[in-house]
Amino acid sequence: MESARAPPEDSSFPTHPPPKELQGYDSILEQIRTLVTASQNPTFAGTGETASWNEIRQDFLNLKTEILERMDRTEQCFDRVPMCLYNSRIPFNCPLRYPQGITVVPPMPIYKRDICNLLESDCAITASVLRLPPLPEDATVQDMRNQIRDFLGAF
Repeated sequence: MESARAPPEDSSFPTHPPPKELQGYDSILEQIRTLVTASQNPTFAGTGETASWNEIRQDFLNLKTEILERMDRTEQCFDRVPMCLYNSRIPFNCPLRYPQGITVVPPMPIYKRDICNLLESDCAITASVLRLPPLPEDATVQDMRNQIRDFLGAF
C-alpha cells in the first residue's frame, strides 16, 4: 500500500489559510487543558489564589458554549464546500452558485467576472445578503471584493 505524498513545495496549487470558522481551536484546547489542571489543583499558577469550583465550572460552561458556536460555524463552512468547489472551477464567463436560501438581487454578481467590477455599494449589498461579517473601517473596495470572492470560492 502506498503512503500519501505531500505535494512538492514548488506546487502550483494555491495555498489559502483555513477559513476563520476553522481557526482558533488550538486556543480552546489550551484553555481546556488549563481548566483541567485547575480542577485537579485549584490554585492558579504563580498567583497562589485558589479557584472556587463554581468559577472552574463556569469557565467550562463558557468554553462549552464557545465550542458549540464554533461547531455551528464549522458546519456552515462545510455546507458551502460544494458551492465553493463549483465556483472555483468555472470559467470567468459562467454563472456563480450561491448558498441555498440566498436570493440573488441586483447588483449582486451573476458571473464570476462580475466580482472584479463590483462597486463599494454593490459589495455592501452583496455582503449584507450573504450575511458576511463586517470588515474593518479602513477596508478598501478590493478587500470587500476579496471577502465576497473567498466566501463564494470564486478564485
